[in-house]
Amino acid sequence: MGGTRPARARNARRLSGGEKQRVGLARARVLSPQLLLLDEPLANLDHASRNRTFLLIRRLRSEGISTLVTSHEPQVSATLGDEHRHLCKTGPCKYTIVRPFLYRPPYQEDAEHNLATALTTDPAEHPMSTPPPERADAETTPPLLPRPDITGVILAGGRSQRMGGEDKGLVRIDGRPMVDHIIRALSPQVGPLLINANRNLDDYRGFGYPVIPDIMGDFYGPLVGMASALQVTETDYLLCVPCDSPLLPHNLAQALYGALHARQAEIGVAHDGSRMQPVFALLRRDLLADLLTYLEAGGRKIDTWYTQHRLVIVDFSDRADTFFNVNTQQERRMLERKLVSTDSSPGGER
Repeated sequence: MGGTRPARARNARRLSGGEKQRVGLARARVLSPQLLLLDEPLANLDHASRNRTFLLIRRLRSEGISTLVTSHEPQVSATLGDEHRHLCKTGPCKYTIVRPFLYRPPYQEDAEHNLATALTTDPAEHPMSTPPPERADAETTPPLLPRPDITGVILAGGRSQRMGGEDKGLVRIDGRPMVDHIIRALSPQVGPLLINANRNLDDYRGFGYPVIPDIMGDFYGPLVGMASALQVTETDYLLCVPCDSPLLPHNLAQALYGALHARQAEIGVAHDGSRMQPVFALLRRDLLADLLTYLEAGGRKIDTWYTQHRLVIVDFSDRADTFFNVNTQQERRMLERKLVSTDSSPGGER
């Protein structure tokens, strides 16, 4: 059932995440339940595994088995279920109240059509996830940079739990607060500059730039920081960077804008050659309404929201070390050594 046949003769420890999910669902199906509780059934699966698991859940539904799905991805529960109920803490849903509503995003009709087709055809031909975004080379993008039309925001609104709660933007590196290193690297690349912070606001204001706290929630993550900045941004573009990566590429804005403009994309994101760096991103300001809808529906995952839009990934593999970020005291010492090495090199350019 559900593509579990290949896993029968294998040790359970050697099964992939998707195979384990499908084996678990098949085992539950044998008990002929009236209700199945599924907690993040599609989390951490590749495209093919998500597809097969999704189809298996839909098959259970067609057999009359009710399912209750919990997910941080609104579009998952919206396409799997008949109703979507949002449970939140603070922000758009106040006083820890469950606010029921039918979540029907603008892309759902197309998704439902594609998924209905997938039920009768090969899943590989109708993937649930968005196709891989286009890629561009940071060095070959045209140097079209309208600096005054790009607002920069330094995202410093996190809890910094791995640093013992210390406000990372104010952590001193080579004698200066980390956010000061970012300001010096980012300000020549943008017009207006903002700082998104939720603590020590007066300290951040001391750097001479507007400080924007999160507009909702209690440390809900970088997407809320981006939405908070987009709400006050008057330019057409917003360039986002984290507060804990002082080795910022000198051509970050130029490369992201060039790729976004050339591919007519809505979001440009840096890639260090090994992984996408989602908080190094250039966004169009007109994405604000869609982002607020996603957040109010309970969405928090930045990668998930990105894949709902025209996305271009820009290759910075030739300077991957510029995305080095600080999460521990050991990494802090490593970064200080990197800064000393960079400052002493000819030209000192990153």
